[in-house]
Amino acid sequence: MNIFIQIAKSVGRILGIRKSSKSRVSVEKEYEFPSHICASKIIITGPSYGDKTYFASFIVDADKLISWAFDHSKGVWSSSKNEQKAREILPVWMAIKSEDKESYISILDGPMRQVLAPYIYDFYLKGWVSYYCHLCHSQHQKLTENDHDHQSQGAHSSWIVEWICPNGHIIHRKQHDLMWIKKRVRSTG
Repeated sequence: MNIFIQIAKSVGRILGIRKSSKSRVSVEKEYEFPSHICASKIIITGPSYGDKTYFASFIVDADKLISWAFDHSKGVWSSSKNEQKAREILPVWMAIKSEDKESYISILDGPMRQVLAPYIYDFYLKGWVSYYCHLCHSQHQKLTENDHDHQSQGAHSSWIVEWICPNGHIIHRKQHDLMWIKKRVRSTG
């Protein structure tokens, strides 16, 4: 079945859910369809969002992402109602075309970013991501990965991952920490 037909069928289901869902206790405002139209490119992470670990603007081509977003909306679930609603609305929002969509880049709202940002490295590996390095004022497709400062002490491990642009600027830096928890084996004797 054509992806756009599937998305069109999802619109009614999504809007129906929005109209019928009424919670008595509401901690977060109910997610609503974005008021702006999706452009051909979307900034997923970077300084424009105040990201602390991304120092470049990572941009994905919306046309390459739409099929992934549709499959993702069917196969992944979140306990956050707004994030889940954003996951369901994302492929529909991306399918709505702007006649002038080539002239600007879309910025995501918080819940849509929660859906897409964890997959930025996967999108890079698929060749869907370019990024704008704010230090050399250039757009790039390739990056160099560097992980270092591996430390292990007992059940705790840590290391730093950096992504570097072709001109040597750090465009992403994150410290990873891992705690190993071993289940104790009880003796039955």
